[in-house]
Amino acid sequence: MIFGKFVVFAFISNSSLDWPLAIVLMVALLLGIWLLRPVATLVHEMGHAFPALLFTSSIVEVRVGSKAQSLESASSTNAKDKRQTALRSLGRLHWSLSFRDSLQGFTGYDRNGMNRLSLLLVIAGGPLFSLLACALGAWLTLDLLKLPEARVCSAAFLCVNMILFVRSFVPVTLRGGEPTDGLDFLRTLQKSD
Repeated sequence: MIFGKFVVFAFISNSSLDWPLAIVLMVALLLGIWLLRPVATLVHEMGHAFPALLFTSSIVEVRVGSKAQSLESASSTNAKDKRQTALRSLGRLHWSLSFRDSLQGFTGYDRNGMNRLSLLLVIAGGPLFSLLACALGAWLTLDLLKLPEARVCSAAFLCVNMILFVRSFVPVTLRGGEPTDGLDFLRTLQKSD
């Protein structure tokens, strides 16, 4: 949040600190981060999906939100849960989007049918798309946009994508036992054929 304070105070152009404006901008920034979570997660997951569609001939499944798991692992008998796990499709790309818990995402593809280089490109695609989204957010915030309201929106886009990039890039195991993209990349790189 230190970065958020920097962004908010950068909008105040005069030398005197306008605290009410700073508070409003900080609240708007936090609200923007919260609202843009599904968009940032979708951008990240599409970074995995595009190379997966390119390197495989099977269905690629993208899920964003609280039901971010594959259909095989979503073995619920509850009708409401089945409705929430329903996928929409666009050719070989099947997707589902939920606002709830939207910093979680899943991209399913046939890992076994890929060579190591293709798999590394698919794994690296998510963090790369998140990093590119950060660069876009920074460019919009610091260079292109002039209105404070537009800058707050682009700063929120920058912040949420930066959170997602760091969370996926650092090689650790998440609470559920799943590796981050960084750890998955390192394990795949070290694996012998």
